Amino acid sequence: MRDNSKREIILEAAKNCFKDKGFYGSGMDEIAKKAGITKSLLYYYFKSKDDIFIALLEESLERLLENLSKCRSDDLRVRFENLLENIKKESDVLTIGLVDMLMEDTKTNVIMELSKLEFSKSEFKNKINEKNRLLYVMFIMRAIMFFSLKGKISECFGISARNAELINKEDLFNLYKKINEEDIL
Repeated sequence: MRDNSKREIILEAAKNCFKDKGFYGSGMDEIAKKAGITKSLLYYYFKSKDDIFIALLEESLERLLENLSKCRSDDLRVRFENLLENIKKESDVLTIGLVDMLMEDTKTNVIMELSKLEFSKSEFKNKINEKNRLLYVMFIMRAIMFFSLKGKISECFGISARNAELINKEDLFNLYKKINEEDIL
């Protein structure tokens, strides 16, 4: 087994532990056990649970950036669909980051990093103002929360998960359109 694959196994095990028990409910012993390695080998790769968490977030953000940079469409709906699909794919890790941020843990600031993603593209730089940034952060948080809680939301309101997603998606698109309007002050 190559070093890189051991690292990936550890990160996958940690992601599953964090997903099952939350960041604060998971320990290094449990991560090592789930990864099928010794605790000493785990410490060889990562000094702490925080380091594992940061590595997961960094990889998630890298995948998001890579996928977003591939979308060069001028069509707002296409860009929105691409962004939303990528948030959905990364929602397990992003949810952990969101919970971490809401718990006021300042070790990482995943939502603020996410807020820079699309607006870092040169074609959007002239449109940015404080309100747009705030709306974009709220858009990201809402998308993450929805994907994290879709089952519970559907159950609570007695609608199918598919219908809940369609309703949320349309509302999110309206917010996304608003963010991308040039004259928001």
